Amino acid sequence: VFNIRKKNERNLGQGYNFSEKAELKNYKKAGKKKNYENYCAWESSIETQYDKITEVKFFINFKAYLKKRYELYEQRHEMATSLWIPLLTLLISFALVIPPVFISLKQYQDNIQNTIDDTYLTNMVVTGMDIEEQIPQQVKILQNRVDQCESTINYVFALLFFAYAILVIIGIILSIVLKRGLTKIAFYKDYTNVIDKIISDFPKDGD
Repeated sequence: VFNIRKKNERNLGQGYNFSEKAELKNYKKAGKKKNYENYCAWESSIETQYDKITEVKFFINFKAYLKKRYELYEQRHEMATSLWIPLLTLLISFALVIPPVFISLKQYQDNIQNTIDDTYLTNMVVTGMDIEEQIPQQVKILQNRVDQCESTINYVFALLFFAYAILVIIGIILSIVLKRGLTKIAFYKDYTNVIDKIISDFPKDGD
């Protein structure tokens, strides 16, 4: 459906001898000495392109087409902007949450180790068990707890890093979309103004 719609829009543009890709490329060249020295030079190139068309109705319909395209990109830009704000909030929230999470896990790990150390040292004194018999068991339990905690830390780190990376990628894509959207909005607005000017140059009824 999307491809059919895109093809129909492209065919409609061709009916006005208009190619968004080519015209947008020319628009971006405005102000560059090797191409169009300024906006007026770019505007003149469009007027020259359509100087052989003598029917004002053509330009009125063309203006309606350009206006429709302008509104379409404006809506897309607003949608992308509405997504960018909550995304930026999530990125900031992640950046603020990640350090405390790891600090808490590290403290938890240290507390486990301290608790086990204190417990087994007390048992050694109370029970009078031989230290040589008690240490291997203590070390084994301690190591299991530490390993488990380290695994949890690594898992949480990987999960948060993966989620943050996805958010960053989405943010980059949205930034590109926003930038391109603004360029196309400005392009269609300026192009419509040029067509408006051409229309205004036609003699009014009764003149």
